[in-house]
Amino acid sequence: MINIAFLITCYNRKKKTIKCLDSLFNQKYNRNIKFKVFLVDDKSNDGTNEAIKTLFPLVKIIKGNGNLFWAGGTNLAWKKALKDKKKYDYFILLNDDVFLFNKALNMISQAIQSSNINNKSKKFIISFPTCSKNKKRTTGGISFIDNLFSCKFVPTLVSRKSELIKCDTFNGNCLLVPYDVVKKIGILDKYYRHRFADLDYGFNALTKGVQNFFYNDYIGICELGITKIDKKYKYKEYKEWFYFLKKNTSCWITKYMKFTLSIIIKNIFRID
Repeated sequence: MINIAFLITCYNRKKKTIKCLDSLFNQKYNRNIKFKVFLVDDKSNDGTNEAIKTLFPLVKIIKGNGNLFWAGGTNLAWKKALKDKKKYDYFILLNDDVFLFNKALNMISQAIQSSNINNKSKKFIISFPTCSKNKKRTTGGISFIDNLFSCKFVPTLVSRKSELIKCDTFNGNCLLVPYDVVKKIGILDKYYRHRFADLDYGFNALTKGVQNFFYNDYIGICELGITKIDKKYKYKEYKEWFYFLKKNTSCWITKYMKFTLSIIIKNIFRID
């Protein structure tokens, strides 16, 4: 039996959060998976908390302070899951705007089996790609080589070469992390509040001997959108960007020096 803890953060997106949870709890999947949802509600005032309690009583709701954002909320959910009486084999970071396909848990089970065959030490992380309604890639694994002269971290396109494809880092919209990896590298860097935390986690894993993969199929729909962030946080966001650059420079130089130089030159004064 595979025990999984799903980690979700939400704030004032009741319809999307309910749709996400509904797609998870109505999965058609192999019964070798048991899961529990740890959801941080960061002081939503749109009725999200009440709706989840009514519709999904099995969800463990954790109250935020209203200032956690995605990274802070995910870390809080992660800490609660690690302290839970039940021990989880895997943790899945799941954005509340991801609508999972009916086969999602079967895909996760299959990906775990494939990874364990090739990596019995469980030192791996798997990103599950998402797409838009018109099947365009929106999130997933990211490779340096594909972004060599780009000013953005763009998800690597799905190919048909193998079930699991190596990547350098990833988006955290739907991300599977084994318990053994958490013991080795910890959870998200607490310095980040919103952006960059998932990209940083992938680089951190890579430098510590963890293999990053992305699954060779779409797990659900996640439309790209602009997250509205308080203006007071904007200054902190710039500081996080420079922290991110500084922290991961050695990894970049080791892998691809040209990519590092282009990313610094093109992005040093802008945040997308």
